[in-house]
Amino acid sequence: MRHLHRLISCTKAKVIFVSETGSNKFSVRDLIRNFNVYDSFIVPANGISGGLWLLWTEDVQVTVIKLVLTIYLS
Repeated sequence: MRHLHRLISCTKAKVIFVSETGSNKFSVRDLIRNFNVYDSFIVPANGISGGLWLLWTEDVQVTVIKLVLTIYLS
């Protein structure tokens, strides 16, 4: 987390996308506070597999259009 925070700060990134987070322990509020961003969108990991974070600053407008979740039961 510290390295990602440093990377975001150094590059002054306005939109950040992180894939394969492998974590469900962070909420939207946690990401906003830890990375000093305006808002974020999270797709939770399945166990330690998958997971997506989309974070953005106030300088940009982001709209998440559709989230499709497919669950296969055997």
